[in-house]
Amino acid sequence: MKAYVITHSSTYETRAEAVGNWMKEQGAEVTWIFADFDHRELKNIDRRKPDHVYLHMAPYTGNLSPNRIRSIRGFAAEVEKYLADRQADLLYFMIPANSFVPAAGRLKKRTGAKIVFDIIDLWPESLPLPHVDRLLPVYAWKQLRDRHITCADVIFTECALYQELLKLPQERTHTLYWFMEEHTRGNKDGSGAETGDTACSDAGNDGCLHIAYIGAINNIIDIEAISQLLRLLQKEKPVIVDVIGYGKRKEAFLKALDEAGVQSEDYGAVFDEEEKAEVFRRCSFGLNMMVPQVRVGLTMKSLDYLAYGLPLLNNIAGDTKSLVEEYDAGINIPRENMESVIPRILAMADDPLAGSDARRLYEEKFTEEQFLNTLEKTLAPVLCGSGSGEKGTPEGKGNADPDNAAEISVAMAACNGEAYLPEQMESILSQLGENDEVVVSVDPSQDRTFEILFEYAAKDPRVRVLEGPGQGVIRNVENALQNCGGQMIFLADQDDVWMPDKVEKVSRALAHSTLVLHDAQIVDAGLMEISPSFMNWRKSRKGVLANIRKNSYIGCCMAFRRELMQHILPFPENLPMHDQWIGLMAEKHETVRLLHVPLIQYRRHDSNATEQTHAKLTQMLKWRAEITREVIKR
Repeated sequence: MKAYVITHSSTYETRAEAVGNWMKEQGAEVTWIFADFDHRELKNIDRRKPDHVYLHMAPYTGNLSPNRIRSIRGFAAEVEKYLADRQADLLYFMIPANSFVPAAGRLKKRTGAKIVFDIIDLWPESLPLPHVDRLLPVYAWKQLRDRHITCADVIFTECALYQELLKLPQERTHTLYWFMEEHTRGNKDGSGAETGDTACSDAGNDGCLHIAYIGAINNIIDIEAISQLLRLLQKEKPVIVDVIGYGKRKEAFLKALDEAGVQSEDYGAVFDEEEKAEVFRRCSFGLNMMVPQVRVGLTMKSLDYLAYGLPLLNNIAGDTKSLVEEYDAGINIPRENMESVIPRILAMADDPLAGSDARRLYEEKFTEEQFLNTLEKTLAPVLCGSGSGEKGTPEGKGNADPDNAAEISVAMAACNGEAYLPEQMESILSQLGENDEVVVSVDPSQDRTFEILFEYAAKDPRVRVLEGPGQGVIRNVENALQNCGGQMIFLADQDDVWMPDKVEKVSRALAHSTLVLHDAQIVDAGLMEISPSFMNWRKSRKGVLANIRKNSYIGCCMAFRRELMQHILPFPENLPMHDQWIGLMAEKHETVRLLHVPLIQYRRHDSNATEQTHAKLTQMLKWRAEITREVIKR
């Protein structure tokens, strides 16, 4: 399958690269189309990179100028001309430019390609001028996008607010949050609570309330509201604003702080992560306040703050406002009654755990892993439906060629499982190739479990039935694993049902991670939904310490590559849970990916081997101590 990822803006190139690289991992042939103009430096530059095409874009000098609009429209015309006679299965456009949208519609008719729009910003809605969209030229500019937007097969928006403002078709539209590349932000496990390594770990040591500002200082920054808020805080406690940024309104910003009686420290543009972390470590909050005319649901500066564990002082509506409230990751500032939140701001500044809530929001919404999971859930079906790959898989993937098929072993522990076993076996076998196997270790049972499995083994050579050790579920699982010969090992319970695309999606993910943990739909005995997401219910996340405290690893949702066997086998003697042990060993020695896609129906009924209730606190502490000791030893 041939895909193109197109943007005119150097600001969007990081996102474009991430999308294109994910497509390449799915087997697509990807070309990036970028401009030869850097809009930050406002000059044309000579660039060369494999799989990248740099088309000419006329220079301009003003960000809000007719020349810029003409330049971008000219670039859109160059893109359309370049793609008109080329084979393309998928065209992924970053919007703006608005002029890409009608061009994409014409290219779709000409090439038959699938169209994806990724809406990063809204123009002219984000112009900081009231009623500007009523002017005829500006209205026409807006209509370039709105009249043709429905030609897309998939629409991503940088925030959910854009979907509401543009009234986009819900069935084709998804929120794809920005992510930030990890450097040295926060703790290794992202918790912020144990090591004190969130940004605000040194906050308040000098008796002052340090508040950070990072990013461009331009016309959309609400300098008036910031000054008013800080003036109120200054009455209660000395305030220092640590400024990392640049822009045409920087002098006005610093002057306004001074007139409010607020001290500022100007660090200029800081690109070194260690230097930035040193500044943030003194701060209790990050300023995320814009003028009310701006239609923005999320800012890049807010991600920077959250990544370092800085709670937000926020006046932006939409996504940011909702997430701040949901995660207690800062304070939403009311424009009309700022005095009401001053006590909350001061209390949060003194809360040593406030940074961990901010960091938790970042980990659960704005990491690269979450970004890729969203692509997996929403864009993978489009990739599978394009190009010439067989059986609906991306070109070069799947099991179309038996000689190159990956060998899969499904390891199952069974005991008294006749009620649901046939349904599970059918859901598994229907997805396996001829070189794969299902290895079932069966402990002594009082029902027809053995007979059912022997019937399957008699008619399907992929099924192997073993006599279990009769020492409980952990040793029964261990026996199954010890007899698996595949390069990829899938764990399975006897009473669940695999969804039809589980093997395909997990196998693809295992190409890049040693262990994959996917989501599950929780159902009752009759497969009626109890909860749509086990991961949401469990608040699943990665990290050794996090999963010793609260385990996210559930065996029926796990698969791993064979190299993990050397770390997990044999199981330790006093192991409380085998699936937790496997996950922790993968965390310690290999790589883990959380796939937020429900790929099984996880059946809960009276005869489950594991319960969803808590043991006594003393027993839980004992288990944690035992598994911690074993993790350290192995």
